[in-house]
This record gives sequence, structure tokens and C-alpha cells, in this order.
Amino acid sequence: MNIVSFADCQAQRWRNNGGWTRELLAWPPGQDWELRISVADIEADGPFSAFAGVERWFAVLHGAGVDLAGQVLTQASELFAFSGDEALSCHLLDGMTRDFNLMHKRGQGTVQVLPAQGVLHSAEHAVWVGCFCRTEQAVRVNGHPLVVPEMSLVWNDGGAQEWQFVQTAPNPRAWWIELRKDSK
Repeated sequence: MNIVSFADCQAQRWRNNGGWTRELLAWPPGQDWELRISVADIEADGPFSAFAGVERWFAVLHGAGVDLAGQVLTQASELFAFSGDEALSCHLLDGMTRDFNLMHKRGQGTVQVLPAQGVLHSAEHAVWVGCFCRTEQAVRVNGHPLVVPEMSLVWNDGGAQEWQFVQTAPNPRAWWIELRKDSK
């Protein structure tokens, strides 16, 4: 089992100077990742970087929220999915935000992202399974208890697994994430 915390990741400045990113995961490691999970601080209005061939998911963790290409997103909003092919315009609603970002390269299997509640039974052909938690949470993986610190990602290589979410804090802003390859 792997756990990576936001607090342990080095902040990287955006090329457009509009914010900072802390990469929690690039899987597999290196430049040719299939799945990338990060937490970003948006400090200024401006475009998101385009990532051709990438599907993206975005959620506001802290702050008033953003208007992302006409879609108003706040902490109460559902996870927002969009194509990374275009550099979408982002406008801050009322100051800086801290946000969850997930990116997946198209054609590299299928990603399933669900609110972390109840039980997740990962598929036999899952190659990567994880959970991001904004607040400290208790999770059981294959019956083994685990406390996930706030702003952390817990993950494991895939295969059939049972992940159980035990809510320990209100408004957890937590997601199950599973990367599957086509079974043949």
C-alpha cells in the first residue's frame, strides 16, 4: 500500500505563473504517465494548460471556487470532467483556490472515478486502484484498516480488491479512482 501526502510533495510553479501544483502521482512514473493526480493552488485568472489526448477531472477543495469556461465550480460541486485538448479559461470567484486534479491519457485503458463512500470492488483487470481524501479518513483495504491523512492519496497496484470507506469527518471530498485495462 502506498500513501503520498500533499504536505510531502514539492510545489512546482505553473509556466503561466497563475499558480502552483503538487504532483501526488504520475503512474507509471516518468514522463510517459497514463494517470496523473495532483493538487493545485490557483492564484490568478488565466487559461488552464492544454493537454492533448488527456481526459481531466477537477474539484474545488478549498476557497470560494472558479468559473471554468462558463461552469461555476465550488466546494459543493460534483467532480467536473472535461477534455484537456483545449486551454480552458479559469476565473477565480473570490480569491485563491486549492483544487484536486486528475488526468488520464485517452487510449490507455479506462478510468472510473466515484465519490468515496461505501465499498469499492475493483475489477480483476484493474491495474491501479486508489483513494484521494481531502480530510483524514479511515479506509479498509481487503479488510486491513488504514488511516489516510488529510490531503493524501492512498493507492495500490490493481487486481481484484475490496476498498471500504469509513467516513470519519464531514464533507470528505474523497474519490475512489480505478484504472482498468481491457481484459482479453
